[in-house]
Amino acid sequence: MRLPPALPASISSTTRYARVAQALLAEISEGRYAVGARLPTEAELEARFRVSRHTVRAAIRHLRDLGLVTARAGIGTTVRAQNVADKAVLSMNSVAELLQFTRNTRLQLVDEGTLRAGAKLAVMLGCNPGDSWLEFRMLRTLVRMREPIGAISVWVRPEFGAIADDVRRSPHTVISLLERRFGVRLGELQQEISPALMPADLAKLLKVRPRTPALRILRHYYDRDGHVLQVSLGHYPAGRFTYKTRMRVAATEE
Repeated sequence: MRLPPALPASISSTTRYARVAQALLAEISEGRYAVGARLPTEAELEARFRVSRHTVRAAIRHLRDLGLVTARAGIGTTVRAQNVADKAVLSMNSVAELLQFTRNTRLQLVDEGTLRAGAKLAVMLGCNPGDSWLEFRMLRTLVRMREPIGAISVWVRPEFGAIADDVRRSPHTVISLLERRFGVRLGELQQEISPALMPADLAKLLKVRPRTPALRILRHYYDRDGHVLQVSLGHYPAGRFTYKTRMRVAATEE
């Protein structure tokens, strides 16, 4: 018996649209819908899965973001590939979707310690030079991929030092552990994405050549009072990670 393909990490298996996406993903992979064929209409999928049109559209959007289908008004949804590319795809249109993606990947703790921020790091963290921070270095992986998709450094304020035990036991998204242990609540997330060259120390961990192209993602997590909870810096080798954002134009902007 052939098992259905693993659910991509950009989809939470607990949501309704994820179950619809998983079923369609399995049928596409098994050849029930060949490349070039059209999927059932939204109305047909609503009836089959007993879900709303919003749920069906969310499922189709994820399949489209994974490169499996194209969807055009008046034409329908057409299969363009039978297999998901061997890379992570993040379609982020909200903080909730970003956090869902990070929670559905695996983290491997590589190193940890306490450091005093030098001048350059202090600028990135938004603190004073010499301030103490906890630092965790991790590798992020997907279930279906052999190599990690990226290396992440996470810095946390020293008053949250007890979080180290939680990270060692279960290297999960640190912000989730902070919320659980200390009762803090994420109020704002700022993100900066830029091209970079892979640092030599991370290249060895990720099994790529030093100074090869990479995606650099810097994130600042703030509580509801505007205080920094954590800062993370990720480096992702070219070809292992795709970041997508979907934006709609409001009527007043036309």
